Amino acid sequence: MDRPLEPFCVYRNHGDVRVVFLHFDSVSCRDLEGLGSKDVLRYGALDRGHYRRRKEFLAVRKVLYLCGIFSDALMYTSKGKPFLSGKKRACLSISHSKNWVAVGFAPYDLGLDLQEFSPNMDRVYSRITSPGERCKFPRTRDHIHWMWSMKEACFKAKGFGLMTDFTLDFWNETGQFALFSSVSSGERYRAYCFRLYDIFYSWSKKVSF
Repeated sequence: MDRPLEPFCVYRNHGDVRVVFLHFDSVSCRDLEGLGSKDVLRYGALDRGHYRRRKEFLAVRKVLYLCGIFSDALMYTSKGKPFLSGKKRACLSISHSKNWVAVGFAPYDLGLDLQEFSPNMDRVYSRITSPGERCKFPRTRDHIHWMWSMKEACFKAKGFGLMTDFTLDFWNETGQFALFSSVSSGERYRAYCFRLYDIFYSWSKKVSF
């Protein structure tokens, strides 16, 4: 069920994964008041000409604020993977797309990717799929959005490498989930894909068999 926390903000629960969406129209300079002292300095260091980057920064911190999390708790590894300091098993993943930001929370490492609908997505089909994958996965605009989103989510769950490192093993169209393998490591990842309004989003986690 879509649950509004406030206008332009919605969250969805998928088992032990919670995804919170926030539209940029919900962000304003008033949200600076909710920043911790470290984030005030980080925000001030951002180039004033990068309006969108500043908007994204505030949007992520506002999601944390709405979830009862102090903004200074958000940290990043040397490889750019976000985590919450001082919170055991508090893993998260962040994604932006056009006018939305989303933050996924789970008790394990996960990857989240967000893609707003684009009528030109079919142009990247051959770039993000292999010949073998094209035999398994339908070529529709919706499915291309999902393929892009699921592979990005797998990449984020792994934490390093390239999106093209992942190859599709299995796709269940009814359940809207897929299994991918990392070519470089042999690890397997399960990805789930969903839609909210014109947003295609996926989350992924490593699995063992």
